[in-house]
Amino acid sequence: MSDAFSLAVRKVFEVMVFENWLRFYFISEEQGALMLRLPQEAEKKIKEHYPAFEGLLAELQDQEITHERSINAICMFIAAQQDLEKSGIPSESIFDSMAFQVEMQLFGSWVQSHEEQLDTTFMDLRTWLKLYDEWKKTPKVQEYIAQIQNQEQRVVKNCDTVQ
Repeated sequence: MSDAFSLAVRKVFEVMVFENWLRFYFISEEQGALMLRLPQEAEKKIKEHYPAFEGLLAELQDQEITHERSINAICMFIAAQQDLEKSGIPSESIFDSMAFQVEMQLFGSWVQSHEEQLDTTFMDLRTWLKLYDEWKKTPKVQEYIAQIQNQEQRVVKNCDTVQ
């Protein structure tokens, strides 16, 4: 995988993590609907510390959050990213890539296995990313990643021999 593609995967992954982080800390139930509500101070700090995500925040803030709304907001936000557009890497190829799929699967596992810790105290987005990256370096997770990569290579080899 090229460095440009790896960087593009990471950028899209971070958008996904940001949206997940927002939902994790700032979602509230109001009259049966899940709403994303940020206190003014939190919104100000997010805009200050994570200006690259301001458009996505604006799209989701004070909105009812459904799976469809989240997906649409993320896709529109990613489609509007100039640096991804300039890279020449279509967002579809990122979303469809094994690297991105594995990253999202690992992130989902990380959130599930650390939910209690994440819920205990508010952690900013950088802390989430740092903790996740450290967790990925653990021997158990590295072993799991290697297994997935071996499976991927076997599938590719099998596809090549069929043709």
